[in-house]
Amino acid sequence: MYHLLLVIGVFGLVASFHGLVLVAGRATFEMGRMGYLPRPLGRVLAARGTPATALLANMAAGLLALSSGRTGDIIVIAVFGALTLYAVSMAAFFRLRRKEPLLARPFRTPLVPLVPGLALALSVGCLAALAWYNPRLGALYFTLLAAGVAWFRFAIRPGLAR
Repeated sequence: MYHLLLVIGVFGLVASFHGLVLVAGRATFEMGRMGYLPRPLGRVLAARGTPATALLANMAAGLLALSSGRTGDIIVIAVFGALTLYAVSMAAFFRLRRKEPLLARPFRTPLVPLVPGLALALSVGCLAALAWYNPRLGALYFTLLAAGVAWFRFAIRPGLAR
């Protein structure tokens, strides 16, 4: 059973890394295209139609992170980000249900509001526990998060014409 768990864990890790490579390049490209990041990150190669600049920028950031020798800390910060994403997603779920109750929904969430509420509570609880046991990394993460929100609110948002 131990070896089975290890094999499943390795497959999950490989799948996670592949997902990160695919999603990170796309996210960086979209943020560059929308003006949230420098515009060159939002361009594609004419010949291939790939966001090479965004992919290279992500590769450089990854190599820089790996060369720091602090991969354990980087993983903990990534878990902070994942838990924040889960919590924000569940909060957005409840807000959308309240603002647009008649909106057509192709997927029905089971046991509303119990399951999404439990997911929200667990993500917030895990986030609090992670911050409790990693106060230095928690402070770094929440400082970076606050800086990102401030950047969006004051530098990016006023320039958007919507």
